[in-house]
Amino acid sequence: MESSRLRNWDYGSPGAYFVTICTNKMHCWFGDICDGQMQLSKAGIIANDLWLNIKNHTDNIELAEYVIMPNHVHGIILIKNNTYKKQGNSPTGKKSNSFPKISPRSGTLSAIIRSYKSAVSKQLHSMGYDFQWQTRFYDHIIHSNESYMKISDYILNNPLKWEEDELYISRSDTDKR
Repeated sequence: MESSRLRNWDYGSPGAYFVTICTNKMHCWFGDICDGQMQLSKAGIIANDLWLNIKNHTDNIELAEYVIMPNHVHGIILIKNNTYKKQGNSPTGKKSNSFPKISPRSGTLSAIIRSYKSAVSKQLHSMGYDFQWQTRFYDHIIHSNESYMKISDYILNNPLKWEEDELYISRSDTDKR
């Protein structure tokens, strides 16, 4: 399967990254939009709490604007100076040239998102939910202040424009999937 990441870009390098992470089959696990406000379900509260907890597990990032939507999460992750090693160790602790190719390096965007998705899934499974994420996530490298401001505005206003969103699916439609 071909990666959707930008070729030749180091996703551990300092910068601002806009990410969107969707639930499998766009199922609305995280709650509902009522009068332009997101009303989090129990699963949504977990997704929200664990999003805020990302910064406690990765010391090279800051979290900026984000929103938990019924079937996806939008957020801006700021990667600061990164101290990860391009050559990593295998799970056995021995130097490996192939291990970094199959597993995202610590502190990179992929590792951060993988850890978040894993934590949410593990917590929801422990509560009896049959929860799944889509296998991939969308990212956009933010290159300018103007782009950052547009994306921030989009995130903050996403609940108000839910029915216009390309990821919109009504609760009755998601229950049929």
